[in-house]
Amino acid sequence: MTIWLSPRKVDLAVGASGVYTVRYKGVTTLSNLSVKAYDGTQDVSATILSGSPSSTVGPPAILTLPTIQSLTAGKDYVIAITAAEDGFTDVRKLEVHAYNPWDKYGEG
Repeated sequence: MTIWLSPRKVDLAVGASGVYTVRYKGVTTLSNLSVKAYDGTQDVSATILSGSPSSTVGPPAILTLPTIQSLTAGKDYVIAITAAEDGFTDVRKLEVHAYNPWDKYGEG
């Protein structure tokens, strides 16, 4: 099952980096953590993700994503987060919009 996180889309300025956490309400343990980044169908994890995901024991269990960095202005990336939640695996997704910080409208 795929779940879009709320907010579904976050804006991140080119040149900035961000570390995000995901709370798994009612979940005690997370295992088999995997975080991938996509530009369309292309896996760009090696380019824009730095580090490894980690988690803390809950409830709620909290997953910390790798640092998101080195984005290209105007692109929309999808971050796919896979984890086994108390033994049941699902995928959660987050969309990251990269914008040029000198563009007053943040449109890329």
